[in-house]
Amino acid sequence: MIVMEVRWDVAITTNGERVWIYDGCKERAFCPECKGEMTPVRGDIVQHHYRHKAASNCSGESAKHWSKKYEIADALSHFGKVEVEGKIGDYIADILYEDKWVFE
Repeated sequence: MIVMEVRWDVAITTNGERVWIYDGCKERAFCPECKGEMTPVRGDIVQHHYRHKAASNCSGESAKHWSKKYEIADALSHFGKVEVEGKIGDYIADILYEDKWVFE
């Protein structure tokens, strides 16, 4: 049985914009979670992905989980204000929509 590892397909630029691996990135890219620097990997055998440049201290949310957060945020952004890891009081939501709707 072959198990496919889910790899990072999204990173954050220095100005906080998300960049998908297939869109290309001409500047430094960082992990959405730990903020560590990432480097794009474009292989012929392994799927294109971002890789941490050094050991990371990510909390354990998977690359797939982060990818889905940003896919949902991209879809909702056409309709209103969206924030990934948005904060309401002391609570941090995966996605905060219009400062009142939370998606987990």
